[in-house]
Amino acid sequence: MEGVRTSTILAGISHISTVISAVILMFIPLFSAAEIVAPSGGLNQLSETKVTLVELNGTGVILTLIFPWVVTGLSVVSTIMGAPERRDDKRVLWRWRSYSWGAAIVMIFFVALSFTTLGIFYIPALALTIGAAVFSK
Repeated sequence: MEGVRTSTILAGISHISTVISAVILMFIPLFSAAEIVAPSGGLNQLSETKVTLVELNGTGVILTLIFPWVVTGLSVVSTIMGAPERRDDKRVLWRWRSYSWGAAIVMIFFVALSFTTLGIFYIPALALTIGAAVFSK
């Protein structure tokens, strides 16, 4: 046993970075919102404030924040289970390694489809997940 493999370390850091990104999006006010301060007979006074993602979109957004965490968790499990030190059949090892590539592809689509809102926060996790898939030989 040589220690922890590079792919497992990258997948673990990717998994941790998705948690950090979700916490930032849930608790730090980054998005602009306008609210009516003093409505009076046809004239409204608006106030622009910064709000968190949960305040802006409601609690339904939590599932969207959990999704990358689950995907990178699959990458972590697949890099651990696809370790070459295991004495399993080679076909089983390649199956586990393919899950790591699948997780990377899913993260690519997630970041691409939500790039203007959430995706930009998950670019480090995407890069680390791709790195874990590449190093999972």
